[in-house]
Amino acid sequence: MTTSVTDTARAGAAGTGVRPVRLVDSDVHPALRSAEEFRRYLSPEWENYGPGRDNIPNTLYGAPNGGRRNDAKPASGPAGSDPELMERQLFGEAGVDFATLVPRVVRNYTDPELDAAMKTATNEWLEDTWLGEYNAHGRYKGPILVST
Repeated sequence: MTTSVTDTARAGAAGTGVRPVRLVDSDVHPALRSAEEFRRYLSPEWENYGPGRDNIPNTLYGAPNGGRRNDAKPASGPAGSDPELMERQLFGEAGVDFATLVPRVVRNYTDPELDAAMKTATNEWLEDTWLGEYNAHGRYKGPILVST
């Protein structure tokens, strides 16, 4: 089932009608609580690769503060891994109506089969967690990562 932003906004507060969408954060980075969280989404042939395991250097340029709010780090786990903290900061403190999730769980790999396996696992993790279990409010929207 597909739910549009308009459908969700129409539900409004207690189903009272149309609620205007004022603010959409289109650059929210959910993170794994740990590298082991990712393992269950990988087939056995790829379980030695991925976050925390593949020893392939990350060639992405990182911002000095990691590209995140300095107060986004939960008591345990990396920044972006605590759904309650993210919900409070985004929807409560910042007044965001909807958030587009941009997971940075895996990077691009030169091996097309490995790349496809990592992106498939990331899509399944995102669907189960941030677009599933943590999204009862329906305010998180997400991408589909595609291997090219």
